[in-house]
Amino acid sequence: MRSPEPSSPALAEALLHGQFASWGSGNNSNNNSCPSSPGGPGGLSPTVSTSPPLASNYALTLTHTHIHIQRLSPKPGKEARLLLPLSELVGCSCPRAPAPPLLVLYWYPPGKRRKGVSRRRQVRAYLAESRPEAERWSAAVQCLLRDVTVTADTEFSRSLLPRPRRLLLLVNPFSGRGQAMQWCQTHILPMIREANISYNLIQTERQNHARELIREISLPEWDGIVIVSGDGLLHEVMNGLMERPDWEQAIKTPVGILPCGSGNALAGSINHHAGYDMCLREPLLLNCCFLLCRGGVRPMDLVSVTTSPAPSNNNCTAAPRRLFSFLSVAWGFVSDVDIESERYRGLGSARFTLGTLVRIASLRSYKGRLSYLPPL
Repeated sequence: MRSPEPSSPALAEALLHGQFASWGSGNNSNNNSCPSSPGGPGGLSPTVSTSPPLASNYALTLTHTHIHIQRLSPKPGKEARLLLPLSELVGCSCPRAPAPPLLVLYWYPPGKRRKGVSRRRQVRAYLAESRPEAERWSAAVQCLLRDVTVTADTEFSRSLLPRPRRLLLLVNPFSGRGQAMQWCQTHILPMIREANISYNLIQTERQNHARELIREISLPEWDGIVIVSGDGLLHEVMNGLMERPDWEQAIKTPVGILPCGSGNALAGSINHHAGYDMCLREPLLLNCCFLLCRGGVRPMDLVSVTTSPAPSNNNCTAAPRRLFSFLSVAWGFVSDVDIESERYRGLGSARFTLGTLVRIASLRSYKGRLSYLPPL
């Protein structure tokens, strides 16, 4: 059955038109851990509702920026139209046979919560007239999400798609309040699978484990390295990259962060740079994971710091130590609070407050030399 031709100017440059039936209850799912993600390297198999389609038919029109959804039957009401921005999608899928020929859209629109704005997961499933039609729509939407140049004359198929991105996920299971793996399973991995991203997940076992790993791995295998922790693990990764013999090429590897630690300053900066309202904990994690799935790389400055240790008791001076920083450089009181509050890690970000009070109660004096170098 042929869908009505578009009537608005916004639809004049449509890429695809089609008629679909709604399917099951997926069109109103907002559970972030709903197991309807496509199968992927993580081992989650596609789960498709076997319930019969609801008695609703829709006309879908795809443009370069939106999916226009018009309910045809039953009689259209005030909620009969939906304008779904592609900028709020992380992916789509067409489950393999013997599943029905479905077009499944994974949508994360921003919504108001008690603690600010956060993204709410919605899965919208539509039954196509045939499997080739569902696969054509799935390929078209994925082409737009991957920035493939297409026109209304494009013959959409999976052959147009670039290979799935490959990410190395480094998870510190002890970061923050020890919730990194739990949040990884409930929030991060489902969204990554929905975006058709392949990955390998490694849990760090000790301090500087990530630093040692990054120094030795083959970087060309990965399109990016993603830290599932706080700023501390990212510091290890950055210094591991800079300690490689091929550091000039290695430092060009895209690096991302998904905030699950006590200190998540870089993630907060990324959230602000993207134009989102300030948020913390799970809302911040969802925003950063959404940005990761949508792709995009931005340059970031690094600071090179060389320390000159004081002479030891035998008058032997240790070799200078060079480190790289991406947020700030602290010495003395602030540095002591950061390092010594590790013992209170179970408190989350409150560890810094307690560490500050402990250090104020027993102040130390710090001797050093500050030199100002005028600009060249």
